[in-house]
Amino acid sequence: MLKASVPKPDPLNWPRPAQACVFLDFDGTLVDIALAPDAIVIPDDLPQLLHVLLARTQRHVTLISGRAVYDVAMHLPEFSGDIYGGHGAQSRIDAKIHNHHLAGSTRVRWFQTAVRDYVADHPGALAEMKDAGVVLHYRNAPDLADDATAFVQGLVGDDGDMVAHPAKMAMEIKPADVDKGQVVERLLSTDRIPLFFGDDTTDEAAFAVVNDAGGISVKVGDGDTIATTRVAHPGAVRKVLWDWLHES
Repeated sequence: MLKASVPKPDPLNWPRPAQACVFLDFDGTLVDIALAPDAIVIPDDLPQLLHVLLARTQRHVTLISGRAVYDVAMHLPEFSGDIYGGHGAQSRIDAKIHNHHLAGSTRVRWFQTAVRDYVADHPGALAEMKDAGVVLHYRNAPDLADDATAFVQGLVGDDGDMVAHPAKMAMEIKPADVDKGQVVERLLSTDRIPLFFGDDTTDEAAFAVVNDAGGISVKVGDGDTIATTRVAHPGAVRKVLWDWLHES
């Protein structure tokens, strides 16, 4: 059930890192959202935090982002753990890249071209290309929210392979058979308790899986959610993870 009021996390009641598996969104969770995807700033302590998390959890740390894998890896070159991009349409597992069967397809390129054309006619809109999809951002033109949403929904229509999904100040077109919840479900371990941190509607599916597994789900920022706990911003995410590592 979606709800607006959820408590703050309490790391003292979390499992020890060696008993946990940690799943982390990227934008809006580990780093602050920027006006454009390439304008984000990596916090000084983030690479070290991820390094310590990998060590203390025996490498059970996975980044699950809407971005492409290579984009996340470019911003975090020292992170050696697994990364899932495009909400699960792409992955880097043990340093090997795996792509969704629609990646680079004619169908995906058609959607990308249509979104590019829309952006060209709407100042402030931005197209973010992905291997298996495309995002139409309107953060710099909030008055486009209704028009951009209607455009993307109409563009996708009843396509059986691709879906239109709302995100923060954006509409995304992605494969219908991928979401972060499916990624987490595949990676759940019977002998570890899952933790998932995320900030967007695209993270709710993962929250559901983690909740059903008796884990800890953490919503970052405002908005209704099924997560069991909440922090205010990415800085608070990093603080609560450092606290957990220091107290365990």
